[in-house]
Amino acid sequence: MSSDILLKPTQRAESPTRLALRRLARKKAAMLGLIALVLIVSASIFANQVAPYDPLEMGTGTSFAPPDLQHLFGTDLFGRDIFSRTIYGS
Repeated sequence: MSSDILLKPTQRAESPTRLALRRLARKKAAMLGLIALVLIVSASIFANQVAPYDPLEMGTGTSFAPPDLQHLFGTDLFGRDIFSRTIYGS
């Protein structure tokens, strides 16, 4: 057996989950990705509270309106808010 595999009697083996989380915490890009994923999942779970408009309601704005403060991603052909539809779609 290799000497690096052997543990001292007082040492305990680290769980694979804890080892993976420690490796993840060292990488900044991975942490940013994890934060983005948590935000997207949270927004989709609480879509009723986060989305400013009903995703199926037509006529909330003019057709193909560009992004502005009322419609963050703009509107589609039927005047539906694209931001609300994106949150519900996630």
